[in-house]
Amino acid sequence: MSDGLLIKKTFASFDGLSGGVVLSDLCQHLLDAQRTLWNQLAENDAALKRSDYRDFMGGGFSYRVQYNPGRIKSARAKIDPQSIAQRKCFLCLENLPVAQQGILYRNEYFILCNPWPIFPGHLTIAHLRHLPQAIENSFACLLRTAQDLSPRFTLFYNGPSCGASAPDHLHFQAVPAGSMPIERDAAIDARRQMIHDRESVFLYRLLQQERAAVIIEGNDFLKVQDAFRLLFGAMRRVMGHEPEPMMNVVCSYCCHQWRVIVFPRKKFRPSAYDLQGDKKILISPGAVEMGGFIVAPRKIDFERMDREKVSTIYREVSIDDKTFRRLETIIVEG
Repeated sequence: MSDGLLIKKTFASFDGLSGGVVLSDLCQHLLDAQRTLWNQLAENDAALKRSDYRDFMGGGFSYRVQYNPGRIKSARAKIDPQSIAQRKCFLCLENLPVAQQGILYRNEYFILCNPWPIFPGHLTIAHLRHLPQAIENSFACLLRTAQDLSPRFTLFYNGPSCGASAPDHLHFQAVPAGSMPIERDAAIDARRQMIHDRESVFLYRLLQQERAAVIIEGNDFLKVQDAFRLLFGAMRRVMGHEPEPMMNVVCSYCCHQWRVIVFPRKKFRPSAYDLQGDKKILISPGAVEMGGFIVAPRKIDFERMDREKVSTIYREVSIDDKTFRRLETIIVEG
C-alpha cells in the first residue's frame, strides 16, 4: 500500500488526540458523502429501506427477522483457504471500488461504509494491513473503538470460522446502537446470572439454554481486557480450535461502562444450510444473528423463520451446557 493511495482514499482522519473531533460525526459525514458519490452504496441503501421485517418473542427474548436479498453473497461466502486464495481481498485499500473512501482511524484502521448494509449506517472497520481475523491481540482496539463511537454505535466481531466473509483480513463492524435485540435483553437482570465478580468487572451467563453467551461489564479499560483474557484462555482450554476458539463478539460503551457479549461457538453453519430443495435454510449465523437479528437473503426463509427454527439454529452452532459449565469453572477458579 502506497502513501499516495492512502491519501487518495482518506476522506478524514481521527487520531483520538485532536480535541473537539467526534468520530461518530465524522462517520455520518462519510456516509452522507459516500451515498452521493458511490452509486453502489446509494442503491443498496435504498434497497435496504424496502426490506421487510418480522418480530416475535420466545422464552422472554426478542427476535427480528429481516428479508435482505442483498446479503445473499455474504450468506454464501466460501471461506476455505483455496477460495480465499483465489479472490482479491475486498478490504485491502488497493482493491476498494474507485468511489469508496474511508476514515483513517488512529493510524491503524480504516473505517468504511459497508456496501451491503444490514442496518442504515453500517460500517466496516478494517486494519490497514492484510492481517488474519483474530481477536486476542485486537480486543483492546475493539474496546477503544466502541468508546470512540459511543453512544451512537455498537461494534461486533465475527471469528474467522463464525460468520466473517473476510477471515483473511482483520476487521470489526459497527452498526447503530440498539439494532440487535440482545443489546436490550442482555441488560435485563432476570435474563442473566452472575458467574464471577473480578475486581469490579462482572461476568454473567445469559439465561438461555440454546444460545450460550458470556456478558462482561465494567468501566476499567484494563480490567475489562483482563476479564476477556480469562474467558479467552478458558475457551481455548475447553473448546480448542485454531487459530482461535470459535466466537462472535458484540461490544458497546455507554454511561462510562463497556458491555461485551461473547457467543462461544462450536459450528460455523447449521445442518439445514447444507440441505437441498425446500429443506435448505440459507441462514449463516454471525454476531448479528446470534444477537437476535436474523438476516434472511431468501424470501422463503424469511417467511418460515419462527422461534422453533431460530432455537434449532442456536442449539446447533452454540456450545452445549456441559461445555459452558466447564468454562464457568475455569473462570471462577481464575
